[in-house]
Amino acid sequence: MNASRFLARITLASLALSLPLSVTSCVNPALLASQQKAHGAIGASGAGPQKNAKFQADQDRTVNQGTTAGAVVGTGLAMAFARQLGPLGSLAVLAGGTMLGNQVGQAAAKKKADAMTIDANLDSSIKNALAANKTARSNVSRLQSQLSSLKRRANKVRGSGDADEIKDVKDDLRALQNNILAQQKQINESITTQQSMVKKVPGTSKQYAQLTSDISGLQQSKSELDSAGKEVASLLNSL
Repeated sequence: MNASRFLARITLASLALSLPLSVTSCVNPALLASQQKAHGAIGASGAGPQKNAKFQADQDRTVNQGTTAGAVVGTGLAMAFARQLGPLGSLAVLAGGTMLGNQVGQAAAKKKADAMTIDANLDSSIKNALAANKTARSNVSRLQSQLSSLKRRANKVRGSGDADEIKDVKDDLRALQNNILAQQKQINESITTQQSMVKKVPGTSKQYAQLTSDISGLQQSKSELDSAGKEVASLLNSL
């Protein structure tokens, strides 16, 4: 091997090491936008900065792997056909391979970022749904407590002949009846929403277990409200 050919190969090897670093710094605007959305979704889900840092590290690694793979292929082709390509042609093949690998890496990273956004948004939806369901169950307990109080009042005034007191109890029972109907509507909407969410998560995931457990709890609350509503109607008929 003559000196000029040896020098050309050394130059190609040096470029093969430096090109991935320079090319990787050129981030596609579409990838950057997807990454920003993912970071925002992760933050909104309450996952914390560690998950954001882990996500970004994976993004960088994915782009670097694609760029490096492209550079390796480009270097191999440039060296294999160096005599036919010449110095400039070899450099063009090396640069082309590196840039192509970078684009492949960025495309893979963008897919990961978009998937992360969907997953983080789902986490946020589940978190909000579970919080709303906790409030709903608390409301059901409150309505049941009100019903117990009104049952005692109804039993006390029944047959007393106190028209004013009977009217007051009936008014309170009707107000409770309306509150029960409103709560039933909210619970039905929550069940429908969460059943839709369940279809979007793997059956073996923690999210699936959370949602199915909560749906069962909501259905139990719904059943309790149905019974309470019937009891209110019966009390009204008895006065």
